[in-house]
Amino acid sequence: MLAMVGLLTGCMNKVPSDKDVELALKDLWAGYSWEFSSNFDVAGFERLNGWKDGEDYWVEVAYKVKARQPYYEMVADCVEPTAANYNDSAMGQLSMGLSAMMKEFQGTEALDEYAEYLKTNPEPAKMAQARGKYEAQYVNISFLDCVNHLAEQSSVFNKDLKAGDELDYSIKFRFKQTEQGWKNL
Repeated sequence: MLAMVGLLTGCMNKVPSDKDVELALKDLWAGYSWEFSSNFDVAGFERLNGWKDGEDYWVEVAYKVKARQPYYEMVADCVEPTAANYNDSAMGQLSMGLSAMMKEFQGTEALDEYAEYLKTNPEPAKMAQARGKYEAQYVNISFLDCVNHLAEQSSVFNKDLKAGDELDYSIKFRFKQTEQGWKNL
């Protein structure tokens, strides 16, 4: 009897619920690369539109994500494993050497900006830990590699990003109604 009630309830929902949309949004965000999924949380969303397309139902959503920590904390999260890789293997040391040569050509503005930041802010704990474990050259090259890596991922990663900053995005989800309710495809 309960199974029949559940089946009927699932069939009565003609469109995906806000809970269905929220779950799809959180699953999507959690599936992104670590740079996004570990540094931002979904802060809210608004349904903009929805429409039936054959057997599917589309929902257009605007949503916000909130930064968990400031930019240099994000960089620090990346520095320690990068420095460890450079320090722990011959291939890592070769990679670090090549990276260092490239940094000479590209300049080290990011290190200068970080030095300015440190004049008014404490050094992130993970960066201090990396400095305590590895030689300065490993930490500095790792820092520059991480800054470049984050910049390649998205323009949202920049020195002005602070904890609590919100970013706006939009997306369209495609749902299919199943025996277990609406499922995002």
